[in-house]
Amino acid sequence: AHDRVTPSFSTTGAGYRIDSWRLQAGVDGQVHASDAGNLVGGLSLHHGEALADISSVFGRGRITTRGSGVAGTLTWYGASGFYADAQAQLSWFDSDLSSTTTGRRLAKGNAGFGSVLGLELGQRIALAGGWSLTPQAQLSYAHVDADSFLDPFGARVSLSNGESLRGRLGLSADYRASWRDGIGQKVDMAFYGIANLHYEFLGGTTAMVADARLTSREERLQGGLGLGAKYQWGRYALYGEVEARTSLTHFADSHSIAGRAGFRVSW
Repeated sequence: AHDRVTPSFSTTGAGYRIDSWRLQAGVDGQVHASDAGNLVGGLSLHHGEALADISSVFGRGRITTRGSGVAGTLTWYGASGFYADAQAQLSWFDSDLSSTTTGRRLAKGNAGFGSVLGLELGQRIALAGGWSLTPQAQLSYAHVDADSFLDPFGARVSLSNGESLRGRLGLSADYRASWRDGIGQKVDMAFYGIANLHYEFLGGTTAMVADARLTSREERLQGGLGLGAKYQWGRYALYGEVEARTSLTHFADSHSIAGRAGFRVSW
């Protein structure tokens, strides 16, 4: 993923760019089935890295972060097309911070912890010819905490507020088709496009440097467009998606591009 962020407010006038990647592996399975629908639970492990380059009126810096963690999901798929997806994620990470302006390291291996809780609801509406529409809503809460440290100049640096509460409203258009291949094996193919509105409800991130309070807040309202596909044959499936997001208040000042690809095996 690539993010370029020009905050709507920053005490130091800082902006930043982030390049990141993440690997995830997991397993899920049906835990309940009835005429009303199916309940599926999942558990996964993840590891990733992010590189952030920050610039402000006071200089430039870099933060390199490595993190690993665990996530769980519980999803209800109703027979009527309604679904509810609950997610929880825990991550442990460490960061190296440096000043590009002075060429000095500020901290190495600074430990942190993050958690995410989310709930997504949606309703699939079947249309003709294999098409469907799915309006959906999501609410996600995230919290990040990190150890304080002393910089080379003797100032204590600490994170005093690292919370986010983000809502999303989306509408996806899906197309699905099925057929039998040359050996009689069932093949399923799906394509979708999605439009999203994202809104941040909380007031951004605050760090303390000695007695100075430094706050940064992204644009609250953002819009996004995404495309995805899935190809499944027998027990195997390939899937991928790409999404672009931008601020709607100052178009393209802040934007992100993210891609995801995966392979799935069913037993």
